[in-house]
Amino acid sequence: YTPSPSLISSCCDRLKGDRSIIPMPATSAILLCFFLMASFLFIPRSVSAFSRVFGLTSHTASKLAPTRRTTIRMMADTNYAPPSFRNINKAELKNILSAIEKESRESCGYVIIDVRGDDEVAATGKISSVVETLPLPYIAQSKALAMEPDDFLENFGFEKPNYDETIVFSCKAGIRSQMASQIAVMEGYTDVLNYVGGSNEWFSSE
Repeated sequence: YTPSPSLISSCCDRLKGDRSIIPMPATSAILLCFFLMASFLFIPRSVSAFSRVFGLTSHTASKLAPTRRTTIRMMADTNYAPPSFRNINKAELKNILSAIEKESRESCGYVIIDVRGDDEVAATGKISSVVETLPLPYIAQSKALAMEPDDFLENFGFEKPNYDETIVFSCKAGIRSQMASQIAVMEGYTDVLNYVGGSNEWFSSE
């Protein structure tokens, strides 16, 4: 039950003007008036009523609305999937390496990053001369992929991957490269590949 404004006003007038009807201290009367007003004001019938009562601005509403619309759209779109990376095998990596070696990173749109440590890379050699080395700790802890391009180049000696490039990660056995791929996706890269075989497979005799 929600009392009408006229009823609230009447009760307040009677409380203030006729102490014989409801004998109570002034403090109690004020509290009762507050309670009656609160019952009217703080039971909104809709989100719009809630906004009017609490004075939510149109700017606040506009900040909330896109989230709801986006959620509804995602729920309605059965084909929606969050950004992710794809695993590739040795044959696919060979094709990518061949494209970079014949053309260039800029022309083919691929950049291959080995996330092993420098000592590991030195022990086996690079998979290819076109493969860049960026140990996983720099990606995971130093937030390399979130750096400004100039800072990235200064720190690591090669151009930071652009967001429209395809990044291919490799490591020793596909574990660290998977972690790097996940971080790249979280940093906003949408075309990320993980070479699951790693240097173990690449340098094997098979």
